[in-house]
Amino acid sequence: MPGPVPRIRHVASALAAVLVAACAPREAPRHGPPSEAAPALGTRPWSAVDPEWLARRPADPVEAAAQLDVALDAFDAARLLRDDGARERLEAYVGPWSPSHGPLATAEVTERLLARALDVADAAATRLGTDHAAHAFAADAVTLLAADTYMPVDAEELLARVEAYRTVVALGTAPAADNARLRLFDFVRGVLADAAAAPAPRRYEIASFALLVAGRDPAPILARPPRATYPAPQDLVQILYDPIEPLVDTAVWGGTIGRLRQRAKRLAGTTMALLPAPRRPLTELVGRIAPAVPPGFLPSESLAPVLVVRDGKAAVDPGHPTGVRIRLDADRGAALAAALEGALA
Repeated sequence: MPGPVPRIRHVASALAAVLVAACAPREAPRHGPPSEAAPALGTRPWSAVDPEWLARRPADPVEAAAQLDVALDAFDAARLLRDDGARERLEAYVGPWSPSHGPLATAEVTERLLARALDVADAAATRLGTDHAAHAFAADAVTLLAADTYMPVDAEELLARVEAYRTVVALGTAPAADNARLRLFDFVRGVLADAAAAPAPRRYEIASFALLVAGRDPAPILARPPRATYPAPQDLVQILYDPIEPLVDTAVWGGTIGRLRQRAKRLAGTTMALLPAPRRPLTELVGRIAPAVPPGFLPSESLAPVLVVRDGKAAVDPGHPTGVRIRLDADRGAALAAALEGALA
């Protein structure tokens, strides 16, 4: 059985025949001689590029690859930053689309970009060879955009999509690796946002998919067994920021990373507030109280906040940044003990 990355590359090949025919630009292509203004790959922000240049259809595959590079950056900036300038340049490259916003618009633009990337890759391979930087970048762009287009239906296919992005980060061309990092960031952002909107018992189940970006398997957590060791909320938040940190020093993204961080800051705070603190495995806690409890008789972890009462003090979710600690006098301690006994009776 093929591994995740070959599998997603197979998906890209399967999509190619459909997309080349179905996703042609709405306007007739405008050919012209190579432009001296064409930037080298990964060297010029989309905001510094003339939209008129992006509207051309150059015969030179090197210039076509440079256009694709800028257009892919503009696509990511339009999606993640809601940047109007990026949207203008993206429209110059792929033509107008309808509806103007939302998932359907994103899907349509993704398909058009994929069709263009396939064209650039084919032209570069034919005229320059598969070892040329223009072909390498276009091939990476095909991998990213095919993964964007392919909608996973189960955890295995979701892993294949994330692994496609991770592979481009590790082995791809530098400009495409930056676009892959943005996709990993966006994946974690979506996972944590979905977790925050979910009922409390399901939050960790959803948030644990962020571990895929760090190359970790969430399966032991998804089962919510008594022996599970759950990641700390701050670890999940760090996974959100990790993909975009290398972009700080890049010519294209260095000036915009602050805007991405700002967009993530509120979600990071929500994640820290809503996910419970790490706790000892349930088997350890119960074992200290009732060592004779046989295996298989422990319930799944509820992920409810933990209450610890000890030495005249009560702590709700100790170890959590938002944990609450209360000093108990004798009367409050007795009342709390009675309430707990009643709840457990």
